[in-house]
Amino acid sequence: NAPRNLFKSGQNYQKGSTISPAKPMPAAKGLDIEAVGTINGTPVYEFDLTSISTDEMPWRKPGADINDYFNYGFTEETWKAYCEKQKLLRSEAAGGTAVLPTPVTKIMSSPAPVTQK
Repeated sequence: NAPRNLFKSGQNYQKGSTISPAKPMPAAKGLDIEAVGTINGTPVYEFDLTSISTDEMPWRKPGADINDYFNYGFTEETWKAYCEKQKLLRSEAAGGTAVLPTPVTKIMSSPAPVTQK
């Protein structure tokens, strides 16, 4: 079978060969995926959940589904650990050495296999 021609015959689909200088791109509007998210002006990984009142924590209310507020199986505790780990990794990536104020636990951990001799 011969390949089909998807273009109408006799039509010139290419523009002329004139090349115009590149124009500067206008500033993009919308979401900057490189920017660090903020909560009331505080970077999300620096935001302290204990700084808000219990009334502002709807995931703690009876009947609330925590999955409506935390993604990927996170809980309030594992989110705090994740943020601490992010602060450490970002500090190390910036060339600094950070000491975490609280111990970071594994977010998703499984017991080590036991081997018998």
